Amino acid sequence: MSLSGVRPPRPQPPSINGNLRMIDRPIVCQTGYRMRRSHLSQLSDMWTSSKWCYCLICVAVMLILLIVILIFSFLVQQNRTLQRLVEELRERQEKTK
Repeated sequence: MSLSGVRPPRPQPPSINGNLRMIDRPIVCQTGYRMRRSHLSQLSDMWTSSKWCYCLICVAVMLILLIVILIFSFLVQQNRTLQRLVEELRERQEKTK
């Protein structure tokens, strides 16, 4: 007995390797109706997933590399400035002699 204008829900596409992921599995309460997953449980699954940990590690490594590059460029710039100052001091000393 189907109501007019109401479509049955479309099945979800299978996962890549054929195994059901935790997100794909429906949560059924005692009444037999599917419950919607809360955003907090989805966030907790994301925090515990290995992909998320891998992404955090990649971001941390990239930030460390960026900081090292910035420090190196700052030191190179300071070295150039010091060399210019030393050259100017030598020129002034030669002029005074």
